[in-house]
Amino acid sequence: MPKNFHFDDAGNLTFFDFDFAGKGLLVNDLMSFFVHFFMHVYTGRLKNEEADRMFAVFVAAYRETRAVSNDELKAIPYLGVGFWIFYLGFQHEHFDDWSNLFFGPKFIKDRVALIKVWVDKYGVSGFI
Repeated sequence: MPKNFHFDDAGNLTFFDFDFAGKGLLVNDLMSFFVHFFMHVYTGRLKNEEADRMFAVFVAAYRETRAVSNDELKAIPYLGVGFWIFYLGFQHEHFDDWSNLFFGPKFIKDRVALIKVWVDKYGVSGFI
C-alpha cells in the first residue's frame, strides 16, 4: 500500500505531503496516515486506544505547521472509504502490469470485508 510517510530507525517521522503530485485535499494525506493505524489495529499489531493516541499526537504536531480544521478531520472516515475503493480499482486495473497473483476472488472478498469493518467502525453511512 502506498504511503506518504516514513519512520527512521530512531522513530522519527517524515511526512511527505505530495498528494499524487497534484492539487487535492491535504486532509487526504492525513487520512492515509490514519489508514496506517487502522491497519495496525485490524491486524492486531496495535490496540485501538494506542492507535488513537498516536494519531492525536500526530495531528497536534501537524497543526503546529499547517492548519487542519475539525471538519476536515471529521471527513477522514469518508475519505477512507474512497481510499479503499480507489486502491481496489487501481490493483484491478494494473493486474496485467504487475502480474499480481494475490488479486483474485479471495483478495476481493477479504478487501470488501475490510472496507465493511472500516464503514462499521467509523460510522460511515451511505456505503456498502
